[in-house]
Amino acid sequence: MDEAEGKGLLERNGLTIPKAMTGSAQEVIAHAETLGYLLEAKLLNADLAHKNHAGAVCLKIENRAELQRAIDAITASVRAYDLKQSTVLYVLFAARRRTFPDSREI
Repeated sequence: MDEAEGKGLLERNGLTIPKAMTGSAQEVIAHAETLGYLLEAKLLNADLAHKNHAGAVCLKIENRAELQRAIDAITASVRAYDLKQSTVLYVLFAARRRTFPDSREI
């Protein structure tokens, strides 16, 4: 089960999951606007257990140009990590903007 399938299962069982889309690099880049930016991109590959170790995750993507660079970076990083891993499908998640209270010391 890949990440998209797992999140779909969680959502069907009542958990709130961020809006997402899956597809090829070209598909997710072309349709990313439907989610709106800020985005998170990950390689969709059930055989790659440690995506962070392989460089298969990019956070805080704010526009189409950054998304293209993120997909290119993920693809290159995963190929350098393990040439046998597929880099065909990606998943995008709408990231939540988080605001933290001012933490200045008084």
